[in-house]
Amino acid sequence: MPSRRLFPFLLLAPLLGCGRPTPGDPYDPAWRYPLRPDPVVLKAADTHPAGPILDGDRDGYLAGLPARGGRLLDPTALPADTRQRLTEVLDDLFGTPAEPKVAVGDPTQLAALALDADTLKASSGGYRMRCGTCHGLTGDGRGAAGLYLVPQPPRDFRHGQFKRAGGAGIASGKPRFDDLMRVLNEGVPGTMMTAFSPVPEATRRGLVGTVIHLSVRGEVEQELLKQAADPDESATDWAAEGKRLTMAVLRKWAAAQADGPPPIAVPDRPEAPTPEYHESLRRGFKLFATAGCLSCHEGYTRRNVYRSDPSGLPNGVRNLGHPERRWGPDGADTARQIRHGIAAANMPGSPGLSDAEVVDLVNFVRELAYPKRLPDDVRAAVEQ
Repeated sequence: MPSRRLFPFLLLAPLLGCGRPTPGDPYDPAWRYPLRPDPVVLKAADTHPAGPILDGDRDGYLAGLPARGGRLLDPTALPADTRQRLTEVLDDLFGTPAEPKVAVGDPTQLAALALDADTLKASSGGYRMRCGTCHGLTGDGRGAAGLYLVPQPPRDFRHGQFKRAGGAGIASGKPRFDDLMRVLNEGVPGTMMTAFSPVPEATRRGLVGTVIHLSVRGEVEQELLKQAADPDESATDWAAEGKRLTMAVLRKWAAAQADGPPPIAVPDRPEAPTPEYHESLRRGFKLFATAGCLSCHEGYTRRNVYRSDPSGLPNGVRNLGHPERRWGPDGADTARQIRHGIAAANMPGSPGLSDAEVVDLVNFVRELAYPKRLPDDVRAAVEQ
């Protein structure tokens, strides 16, 4: 049964247009993207988060970071004329919610990422209806319905990092276009991100382009704010710097579209564990400790653990006792995460493991949700 915190969202969802099948109204042409008002986390807390953000109180959590060793940049403390100039620069580069654009970059590459002005404009209403109610006007994860989502908060696109990254950008968290399309096609198991596969493909491509647009804009905005807070940067040509930063971010996105490392072949789970499979599970159990997995996935499946993500906010370490996997059940996807990590969750990779060792870990990890399939000695150790 849904928790009480979800009932306001369930009541509001039809009114907010979440998941409606027809395009919504575009944004008001008079609207502008506001300059970021929420703090930029320059350094996460020295201590691990004790739990999730509840009831959307992200601001309350951030306010407590300095007392725990973190550092924040308050954009609202910048001089008014600096804030106005940065807003103008970002408007020139990225347009408005009704008329989004990317004013620099190679036209062919922009079109490949659905960042051409025609596609972005056509997707304005679709993003407002299907995505903005959770992910927000600027992609900050502060949409009205996002306050009631579990887990909290919804993905903040502005950091330019995504958990599903399977191409050449896997180390930096930059996904391929197809990775984001997969999110829309399948949703994200274990979260309230639903699948949008019934939506026409052209619409889905436009939504992905809008997500990338907000991600590029947000990353450039964050870097400009950091520079503006530095007294040594007071004479910066902000227009030129904004263009330089935008080109640099676009190059990262373009590079991420190349094929990533070859996948590791993971055999299907046997219908019933065999002696050979049990030996693989025993090896995986030992590797889980020696490869460092237990330092975050504490207690195997017995407790929920949180660590800071790259933006300094609590990230729930996956409780492997739950059968859902954010990438889905494919063993090759789990192998990719083990080998290369998840940059957007600060999960390190394990490049020193052999392919066979990764397969043993995959086998062990995916059986933790089904302890009766574990060898008796391994099950006893996991459950003690």
